[in-house]
Amino acid sequence: MERVNYHTHTKRCKHATGEDEQYVQAAIDKGLIRLGFSDHAPFRDGRWAFSRMDYKQLPTYCEDIRALAKQYEDEIEIILGLEIEYDYDQLGYYDELLTVYDLDYLILAQHYFINMDDQEHSSFQITRPKDLVLYGESLIEAMETGIFAFVAHPDVMFNMYPAWDPICERVSRSILEAAQTLQIPIEFNANGLRKGLQPFIDEQRYPYPHLRFWQLATEYDVSVIINSDCHHYDEIYDAAVEKAYSIARQLGLRTVTQF
Repeated sequence: MERVNYHTHTKRCKHATGEDEQYVQAAIDKGLIRLGFSDHAPFRDGRWAFSRMDYKQLPTYCEDIRALAKQYEDEIEIILGLEIEYDYDQLGYYDELLTVYDLDYLILAQHYFINMDDQEHSSFQITRPKDLVLYGESLIEAMETGIFAFVAHPDVMFNMYPAWDPICERVSRSILEAAQTLQIPIEFNANGLRKGLQPFIDEQRYPYPHLRFWQLATEYDVSVIINSDCHHYDEIYDAAVEKAYSIARQLGLRTVTQF
């Protein structure tokens, strides 16, 4: 299978390290044919600025990655994107990113979601069934816009969720059904594997990917993209990525390398 990675961060997000070119060189060394830079997207209002580039950095981010794409065009294909949360008030901004900034793609990643009462939630801190439902509704609403190339770590909702229950299955099936209907790929995220096995009430597991979610995924006609979600160039195609592919093969997931 072709080696690719579409989920690549840069030091601009304030929690990744290494120079852009080091990621490119590492990708070439690992035999990747395509590398997608997709750092955390800024918002004009500065929300969540502690974990993403400043809005004023966006033009130079685009310029820098395009320069690398030109410089290395004979060795690897480099494409330009952003990883971004969905907010129904930001539809015009997403369009601007894809047209004015001419990005190749946007990744949907609901690290935070805002419900219809304008309440903000962290997807990494969900512990209550009602918030799990809100997360699922938010994700599906975003998928239905047709704006996003694929969904990053759709199962990040289980990062702190104490134990698998009927609500987990119901929300998971609703997300998977939407992915099947809308034909939008979902990501099996290797960075969750790097966090290691952790104790939960019902089992020891990775915070994500949650294997019960992916076992359910085999019942649906969904495309699965495996990405590193690397925050250092050594993670471009490391043991966690290899393990992600191995788990996907064992489960019988239909993996793809393009979207």
